[in-house]
Amino acid sequence: MESEIAIAAAQATQQITGQEQALAQAIAMQQQDPERQMFQEQMELEFEKLAQRDRESKRRAEVERERMESQEQQTDIRVASDLQQAEMRDDRDVDANLTEIARIVRESREQE
Repeated sequence: MESEIAIAAAQATQQITGQEQALAQAIAMQQQDPERQMFQEQMELEFEKLAQRDRESKRRAEVERERMESQEQQTDIRVASDLQQAEMRDDRDVDANLTEIARIVRESREQE
């Protein structure tokens, strides 16, 4: 009976060792599988392409935002310049009107 138990134990040990070896072999094959490795490399390339597109899109958006800010600044400068010119025209018109009024008053005093 003891020898039967020893034989059974040896067989069980051999079976477990065989399973461990089979598992180790499967893992090794999976790691060495060229198709799997190629697929993973393709996936990494695709992820890098997507990341590159995302960076490019963000860069374009930043350039567009800066362009719009520049246009807004140019518009603000143009509006300020136009306003200043209008104020200067108004000041000249007021000065011309005051000069005209002063001339009329002087002429009317001279006629009196």
